[in-house]
Amino acid sequence: VSTQSTWDSQNKPMEGKVHTLWLLAVLMLAFTCVAIPRKAQKTLVLHDNMGFIDAHSIFFDTLKKHNHTLKFEKYHEKVDIMSYGDYIYDNIIFFLPSGIKGPGSNSIKPPFHSQSSILNFFDAPDKNIMIVADSAIYSYTRKLSNEFGVDFDPQGSIVKDRVLSNTIIASNTLDESTDIISKTEGVLYYGIGLRLDSNNHRVFPLLKPNTSAYSIDDKNNLVNEGPNIALVAGYQGLNNNRVTIAGSTLMCSNIAITKTAKGNSPKTSPNYVFCEELIEWNFKESGIIKAENVVHKRVDESEVMPSEYCIKSLVEYTVDLFEWNKKTGKWVAFNNADPQLEFVMLDPYYRIPLVQTEPNKPSYTAQLKTPDRLGVFQFKINYTRPGYTSLDMSTKVSVRQPHFDEMPRFMWAAIPYYVSVFITMIGFFFFVIMLMFSKNTTKDKSAQTLCNKHYRLTID
Repeated sequence: VSTQSTWDSQNKPMEGKVHTLWLLAVLMLAFTCVAIPRKAQKTLVLHDNMGFIDAHSIFFDTLKKHNHTLKFEKYHEKVDIMSYGDYIYDNIIFFLPSGIKGPGSNSIKPPFHSQSSILNFFDAPDKNIMIVADSAIYSYTRKLSNEFGVDFDPQGSIVKDRVLSNTIIASNTLDESTDIISKTEGVLYYGIGLRLDSNNHRVFPLLKPNTSAYSIDDKNNLVNEGPNIALVAGYQGLNNNRVTIAGSTLMCSNIAITKTAKGNSPKTSPNYVFCEELIEWNFKESGIIKAENVVHKRVDESEVMPSEYCIKSLVEYTVDLFEWNKKTGKWVAFNNADPQLEFVMLDPYYRIPLVQTEPNKPSYTAQLKTPDRLGVFQFKINYTRPGYTSLDMSTKVSVRQPHFDEMPRFMWAAIPYYVSVFITMIGFFFFVIMLMFSKNTTKDKSAQTLCNKHYRLTID
């Protein structure tokens, strides 16, 4: 016993230090995870030619400025992306412009990583993929892109413009449904066109050509034209992981950035601006939203977050929506007019817009009247918009019948019934009293007459 107590006394200071260090580590981890979405990321770049690294040095320097640790490997060499059940890398970039054919297509060096292994990587939490190709698209890249609702034009096809240029087009039309990428004009693009699956609501265009653009194959046959062509596509999964697919390796190259720059700085180039914003969205530095401070209550009461409501109650729902500002590095109010609130039991009974209380304020509110239906309902927000992380949150409440004291109009209407009940009780009470203490004279006279008759018969 003395030995144990001595050991405890000697190690108590060390134990306190361990607990303190552990607490500090947890607090630092929480601060890192919550406060700043941008974190150090390990990115694997798979390529087929070392020369493209120098040709895209500005692009890769931009990645490094955004806290990416890059590792360059050839696509056909053995590269482990998983170690002891955990993925080593946060992102994978495919720079496969030419010379790559999928397995079984006369490829001298088929890709090392199968399509299923890349899809498993994408299904893991916080994993993103970028695919960059050009007119020499082959089966491996095409099949991988098909999994994300994107298909390329036939191999050897190229996008041209009837007005601006014969081969290189300047795109200034972006998808109007999202503002995660600024409306940059004059992005030089030379490559193959994309087709998006109209039935896949997770994929959307990030860069479109002018309406005068068209796509032809290597035999000058028209393949696609106008608004059906996409140049760069974005895909966001149910787990908020992101994929970008581009059909041009020239778009983010040093040649395109230098040619479109308005001065000596590459940052003045529309191609540089677009490629940097593409990096920020693809690797979750923009388009990030979150919800906090959910409150629901009856309009005429001060109690918040009750577990049940009466039918036909007027309820107010409030939530704060924030968006990460990549420029300031802070959470700011999410300014958008389309968030909706649903009141659901199996199917939505209400689907109403959430209205921003004040401009540039994060608070959104909505009011609804609970339906005349008993059961368990949910306040639900399911916000899925192209380019933004999805919000899926719900709060359960019960809807019940009103208590007798919650509807005063029934108390006034019941007064005649209450009066009739008391009148009946009082009347019955007096009836019993009168029955117990009253004398029945008719019955007494009849009994006396019978007695006299019986007496006379006895004498006779």
